[in-house]
Amino acid sequence: MKNQQTNEMDFLEALRRASPAVLEAALKALRGNGGNGGNGDGTKKKRKKPSRFKGCDHWLTRAQVQAVIEAEPDQMYKDIFRVAVSHGLRVSEVLGLRRDNIERGILTVQRLKRSRLTRQVLLVNLDAYINAPTYRLFPCSRSSVYLHFRKAAERVGLHSDLRMPHTLKHTCAHWMLDGGANLATTAQWLGHNSLSSTSAYLQVSDMSASTAAESIIGSL
Repeated sequence: MKNQQTNEMDFLEALRRASPAVLEAALKALRGNGGNGGNGDGTKKKRKKPSRFKGCDHWLTRAQVQAVIEAEPDQMYKDIFRVAVSHGLRVSEVLGLRRDNIERGILTVQRLKRSRLTRQVLLVNLDAYINAPTYRLFPCSRSSVYLHFRKAAERVGLHSDLRMPHTLKHTCAHWMLDGGANLATTAQWLGHNSLSSTSAYLQVSDMSASTAAESIIGSL
């Protein structure tokens, strides 16, 4: 007990002798890491998610999509890529499709991540799968789709940031917007509940800006 009182008195004396600059620096350090990597109120800091709309383009041209499809030897995966890019679907949404999701040329999809249910004219011929005996249209796993897409993308020399099938959803959004569809129309096609989700696709990457600058400014 006596040692504790002595330590407290020494600590108070050190505080009295410390300069204002030292005290201010100590307070900033405590506020900055919250005493232990937190916010200073006992809660942990939320790490800001890195933006996916930085640096390299996150979408593909029609020629690139066609090249990836042609580089894929398995017909089922070719059609998975076509459905994903045509309707702006995630891999899980494509693989969740059943025969009863398609009726008289209309594709009905309950999209994930709090997106809406959409009913759209089917843009890809899936007759071979609709008439198949399997319950799911595409009986394969997410990991196999990622693997097939990555290998096909590698074969055609796509940038490493683009070798994932989710790029096809981004691609669909860009094709819609670049083709003249407004935000509301594009949001409806992608199943977005908020226009802010769709407006993110209006952001321009460093590579797109570089291409525009080379065309407009040129080299001096």
